[in-house]
Amino acid sequence: MTRTNRANSKNSARIGIVFVMALLMAICMAPTVNAADRSTPHGIKDVEVETYQVPGQTTLQEDGSYPPAFDPRSDEPENAWFKQACRVEDQGDTELCWAFSATTAAELSWSKENFEKGQPIQTPPQLSPVHLAYYFYNWPGDPLEGTDGDSNNATESGNWVDEGGNQLWVMQHLANQADCINDVEMPFILDENDHYAGPMEYDPDECYRSNTVVLQDSEFHKNLQFEGGRDVMKSMITKYGAVMGGIHFDFNYLTDDHVNFYFPIKDQGTNHAVTVVGWDDNYSKSNFKPVQPGNKLPENDGAWLVQNSHGINENQKGFIWVSYESVDLMGSPVVSVDMEQAKPSEEIDVLQYDGNSNFSSIDMDPDEIAANVFTLRGRVSETLDRIGFTSANEGHTEYVVRIYTGLDDTDEPTNGTMALEQEVSTEVPGYHTFDLETPIKVKAGEPFSVCVGFKSKTYFGVERTNGKDFTANIEPEQSYYLYRGTDWVDASNKDDQMCFRIKAMGTPEMCPGHNWLYVRTVEPKKGEEGYDVFVCEFCSLLGTGNETPALKPVPNKTSLTKLVPAKKAMTVKWKKSTEKIVGKYIDGYQFRYSLKKNMKSAKTVTVKGYSNTYKKVKKLKSKKKYYVQVRTYKKTDGKTYYSGWSAKKAVKVK
Repeated sequence: MTRTNRANSKNSARIGIVFVMALLMAICMAPTVNAADRSTPHGIKDVEVETYQVPGQTTLQEDGSYPPAFDPRSDEPENAWFKQACRVEDQGDTELCWAFSATTAAELSWSKENFEKGQPIQTPPQLSPVHLAYYFYNWPGDPLEGTDGDSNNATESGNWVDEGGNQLWVMQHLANQADCINDVEMPFILDENDHYAGPMEYDPDECYRSNTVVLQDSEFHKNLQFEGGRDVMKSMITKYGAVMGGIHFDFNYLTDDHVNFYFPIKDQGTNHAVTVVGWDDNYSKSNFKPVQPGNKLPENDGAWLVQNSHGINENQKGFIWVSYESVDLMGSPVVSVDMEQAKPSEEIDVLQYDGNSNFSSIDMDPDEIAANVFTLRGRVSETLDRIGFTSANEGHTEYVVRIYTGLDDTDEPTNGTMALEQEVSTEVPGYHTFDLETPIKVKAGEPFSVCVGFKSKTYFGVERTNGKDFTANIEPEQSYYLYRGTDWVDASNKDDQMCFRIKAMGTPEMCPGHNWLYVRTVEPKKGEEGYDVFVCEFCSLLGTGNETPALKPVPNKTSLTKLVPAKKAMTVKWKKSTEKIVGKYIDGYQFRYSLKKNMKSAKTVTVKGYSNTYKKVKKLKSKKKYYVQVRTYKKTDGKTYYSGWSAKKAVKVK
């Protein structure tokens, strides 16, 4: 049974979560703006988010564990990090509030963490919302090409400046370890009419260049409208320095001095991303004097201190107070990020398949496993020291991470040497990373897997295509799941069409210089030229060209098409390979069969000739299940070169 079929047999929540994330905003010097001249914004896109509440656990914090008020702008020594990091910015008439929110949250998180580590106060990175927003909607793929073809699409406005975004989307985008460069390199420019005046297109190669900070961890909640929700918000502010959220910004609910905001209307959604940086339980409800006749005051005191992206007003200095009872902020997703100093690009790699940011999840049961299989190319080796994944569980959740190297078959992620087994856990929904207890070295061209096992029910992050807004280039032999502890299923199958948001990070050993070995010739097609394919002897990088290096003709894979059972026999059928290597067809096929799924004690049969596509095998054991794989081979200069084995198929003989 496929994962989707199984999901249909349960609760529709299985395909839950559309993770989204748009982080927060900035603080300090910007041109004076008359907020009354602005139109109602619509820069944040609402999404429905689903999380799984672990039974018997709660996200509530202890009452009274936080002070009645916290304002990071105050002169206390412990707030020095905030004063150093603060800068108030102006988004103009763009819909980039979500990008300003994100870069501000990242700046504040980095500054707070470094201050609490005892590091000297220094000017934090001033991150570029232009870089974030442009490459969010113009994703070029990552340097290792695992996310090529994935995209977030500007379907409403057609451009990245006016499309809008969301906190949760940005969270998942930052998990790709890109989009945090200094805004001096890619500045945000407004003309005299508050219109964006900078370039609309940038070089794809700039996406991963000179990151200053990267996402290490995050936390989100789908809403905080529950008993104790305010304490959760205070906890996030205390831990990360800021909380990214959304409000339904309407100037009719902003007081005349542009300092206080109270929106009491339910079910209106959000339209503007903001950053929550403080609170005051005793902030008087009388401060929210209605602007429009008929508007009411809040019933109780209390408000959140929120940083905006509308520049500096004489009264509010870039900040507003939002009533605790404003239903929009507490009723929509809130997100915090934990940023860390980025390593130079040549010292860090991220192996990943999930490039778009529309996060959905699938529920995994105890004893099930999610796995990504990677093959390193373009590097001599990689020393893995960290893994990451996204989970949507509220409450303590335990996992077992296993890394297998030297996989015999990529369609069975545990069919190799287990190089690491490590238990990890999460407490809140979000993207999380974990340092490996023992670094693992993997070699170029050698498949390895990162497997995440579940000890309890878990909503686990996956990437999927979602209409026209998000494209996921899902390919075979990337992600697998062990269904009910019995069978491995390739998640690219037509029913699932997904990959897991599992990432592996490490330090690369760069190639000293490519030594190209010939692999095969791709014959011309109608309207296209043919070309030769080469592989680097040292780093397994694939390339094309007309060079004539040492000959190493490795043929392409083929696949099984059908297994036909008979009495104590079976007929094995496969797809014919018409590939030519140096102008000649392959020499034939080999298939193997075994009573064991791991293919131990397998018997091998060789079939000569590229045009032969089936073979009958006799003298099998009656009523037994056999597993079969096939591969191609080519003989050159007295040596035989084999392709990789195909995916396994099974048949029960009569």
